[in-house]
Amino acid sequence: MKPRYARMLQGMLSEGPPEWSVYLLRCADGTYYTGIAKDVAARLAAHNSGRGAAYTRSRRPVELLSSSAGFTRSQALVREAWIKSLPRERKQDGVGLAHADPSSYTGKAMQKRKTSNAKRAKPAAKKKPMPQEADPELDQLQERFNTMSVDFGQLAELIEEEKPA
Repeated sequence: MKPRYARMLQGMLSEGPPEWSVYLLRCADGTYYTGIAKDVAARLAAHNSGRGAAYTRSRRPVELLSSSAGFTRSQALVREAWIKSLPRERKQDGVGLAHADPSSYTGKAMQKRKTSNAKRAKPAAKKKPMPQEADPELDQLQERFNTMSVDFGQLAELIEEEKPA
């Protein structure tokens, strides 16, 4: 495994403080906007004053439908992406979206996205591998990574074990 990938995986594992919130807005034209913020009230004020997202700037005023706090930035971004993938009908009342478990949802939006991406997928062009210097430690880490299931807890422990003392 290349050192930059090991650093990338370490960054994905660093949790950070759970100070982020996910929010759902209804715009004046009836559309929905989902975002993340540390301070939802300040972000809502920014949206309504025209200093928020470009999408909401021309759709003011916006009203807060739902929000949920206590996420790390990574968790908030995942939940935001999940809410954005939901069909409009699920967003209309906004109730329960912030607290629902994204992994439990298998609705049409997710299925449609998977099939449409599969149809558009083009075969990858074959590239010649770049010559690399052999690094036994990185090779061992790569081998251990390939054999384990994707469990971020185990991955964090693995990275900690591999750090030089």
